[in-house]
Amino acid sequence: MTPISPKRRLWLTLIFLATGIAASQLNAVDSFESDNVASSATPIANGATQTHSIHEVGDKDWVSFTLPLGVTNLVIETSGASGDTEIFLFLTNWENLLVSDDDGGDQLFSKISLLSPTAGEYFLRVEEYSNNATIDSYAIKVSWTDPLEGDSFEPDNTAETAVAISNGQTQNRSIHVDGDLDWATFTIGAGGATDFVVETAGSTVDQFDTVLTLFGPNSTTTVLEENDDIDGGPGGSNRFSRISLGSLAAGTYHVRVMDYNNNDRIDGYTLRAAWTQVSTAKLSNLSVRAKTGGEFGTLILGFATSTASKEILIRGMGPTIADFGVQNPIRDPRLDMVLNGAVIHEVDDWINEPNVSDIRTRSAALGAFAPTWSFEAILLRSFEPNPYTVLVTDAFGDTGEVLIEAYDADSSDAAGRLTNLSTRTQVGGSAGILTAGFVIAGTGDLTLLIRGVGPTLADYGVSGVVDNPALVVISSATGAQVGSNDDWANDGVASEGSSASDLRTAASTVGAFALREDSTDAALLVTLPPGVYTVQMDHLGNSGTGLVEIYEVRNVGNLSK
Repeated sequence: MTPISPKRRLWLTLIFLATGIAASQLNAVDSFESDNVASSATPIANGATQTHSIHEVGDKDWVSFTLPLGVTNLVIETSGASGDTEIFLFLTNWENLLVSDDDGGDQLFSKISLLSPTAGEYFLRVEEYSNNATIDSYAIKVSWTDPLEGDSFEPDNTAETAVAISNGQTQNRSIHVDGDLDWATFTIGAGGATDFVVETAGSTVDQFDTVLTLFGPNSTTTVLEENDDIDGGPGGSNRFSRISLGSLAAGTYHVRVMDYNNNDRIDGYTLRAAWTQVSTAKLSNLSVRAKTGGEFGTLILGFATSTASKEILIRGMGPTIADFGVQNPIRDPRLDMVLNGAVIHEVDDWINEPNVSDIRTRSAALGAFAPTWSFEAILLRSFEPNPYTVLVTDAFGDTGEVLIEAYDADSSDAAGRLTNLSTRTQVGGSAGILTAGFVIAGTGDLTLLIRGVGPTLADYGVSGVVDNPALVVISSATGAQVGSNDDWANDGVASEGSSASDLRTAASTVGAFALREDSTDAALLVTLPPGVYTVQMDHLGNSGTGLVEIYEVRNVGNLSK
């Protein structure tokens, strides 16, 4: 609206006086008109200020607002350069007068303050005090404190509406009204957790007093633990709460926070939960595609199990891999399984295996592609904890490509583990780079000792070894390199933080033979999340026989990762 100049106002006043119109009708600064009845009240927001006017004698201005549950410190006030207001506050309808004020504000303006108003819809009427004058312009402001503005997790007052809290997260919350309950929920993964803590905290510990209750696992009524005061007593200085447990089983848990007597408010507090997830990560698969026979020698797969018996699926695939574009596969793979120098299992054509039905079922469950030829060599057996060797050849003595795979075929919670997977074959020359794929299953991270051995093999009677192997570990999910090493004893220079001392300790702990101190063998320690990875073993000198080893590393102290 364009302001009226003093000269034009005087001119208009003279005209209006001549026609009997009051000059007060020129006070057209109230854009909220017509608001002279409750049904046409103008809504006003929390903290907002509106400019009105009593533009004629007897004019009334109405505003309305709604207070949610738990609001405090409601303040309503008028102000201006001149004028005398009176305000009237009504709840729900304009007949239920709660309070009024004449001169509680600055000068002759008005103010109403309510510490803990009831939730609901309010109407406010503003008048000139005696209803016999005008007010050119005045401001009205309404404000209140809404605790929910500091607790974005509401509503969360039941287990069903519990808000998830993640490991290590801190949430800002409040007990915004008497009797309010705050619920949170979290899930501990397979394997359980250690060093669990959930706690409340705040800056005004002398005023606020929380009670913390932990429910679970998988129950919202079974109380697992409860705590009132961190320092153990009502006379202590810290009345916030903490629950600490050495371990928690896998499952879903709920946490409830309340005021001690459940009859008071807590304007603000933090809720934090943290734990160490027990890793269930494990080696679950190794696959190698390489040449066997003739100048390449016999392809060898090694694996070791521990803790308890372990069911293993081993596949030597030849004709079927031609369906995937592999050139020159061997015609009839054969597997000879060796323990302590003696052959304990021989497999030629998988279709003749007595448990062929189980082989089909388990292979499908593990995601292994189905064989299209009966000549493939596949076995499914339960193995006691021991190191085993599998020799992969062609039944006709041919030379060619073969894919050898070893799968952990047990259920995810089985006690036995695959603790070592390895393969020995030619590296470099016409054999090319040795590439082995492995899979980490489960949850959490797994630390592995990965070695590319050449020179040290000569100490064990292997001739024609690769003289300077190099290792690279790649994540199949991202294509990124996650580890590499050339010479293992380089004191961490090329092993990405794994010192020679760490590598010696890890090898001794997992039962791996010691590498020659002056050798150019490759080794590294790497900690990886579950996923699919490849190890590439190349050579920086002469080609020859090489060994790739992957060991699970556990309980070895603070090794470099």
